[in-house]
Amino acid sequence: MSITQKIFLAALVCCLMGASSMFGAQLNAFCLPTGTFAGGTGGPTSESCGSFTTDGGGTIGNAPGQDTITAISIYFLADYQLGLTSGVNQVEVTFAIPSLYTWNASPTTCIVSGTGGNSSANSCGVFSGSVAAPGTSSSSDTDGTLNTDAATAFTVAVSSVVDSGAVQTSSGDIIVSYQYTLNSSTPEPATLGLVGSALLGLGLLTRKRLTR
Repeated sequence: MSITQKIFLAALVCCLMGASSMFGAQLNAFCLPTGTFAGGTGGPTSESCGSFTTDGGGTIGNAPGQDTITAISIYFLADYQLGLTSGVNQVEVTFAIPSLYTWNASPTTCIVSGTGGNSSANSCGVFSGSVAAPGTSSSSDTDGTLNTDAATAFTVAVSSVVDSGAVQTSSGDIIVSYQYTLNSSTPEPATLGLVGSALLGLGLLTRKRLTR
């Protein structure tokens, strides 16, 4: 085997070793219904969040063809509508600890304020797992079973209170974001393309050597 052929083989091995990293993905889902509070004060009301599978994900597990959950992030979004046009309007929307998770988390309060009209929505939240997410703070997963957490639907109690000024309504939304990896024991299209390119290169080199 020539030096050039060895280089092709080494490149092929490296590509195959890195192939699994190509299949990391993310799934985002809204919890329903949106918590809406007349006058900006009320609750608690309950928002229902589905599981990874019911929200459009695949089968959870560590076997080939299944999805392994690597992190779960929960974003809490607070907003108010039609505040007083003068003075400062401030609303606190509080989200209770999700009913499913055994994270070391406290209730999350998102504060939105503005000098009139509508506020710009504020995002805050927590994540558990190995991947941090913008707008979230870390919270440990005490049971260490992200796959189990992702497989179960859960609810979150939401309430709201006006700190200053006045608003027509306030609202609280919840988005659950799952980060996962597809487990595969068979070559994916991208992997097959890499293999094919390497084998084609080897074939051309061998043919060139035989025709000399």
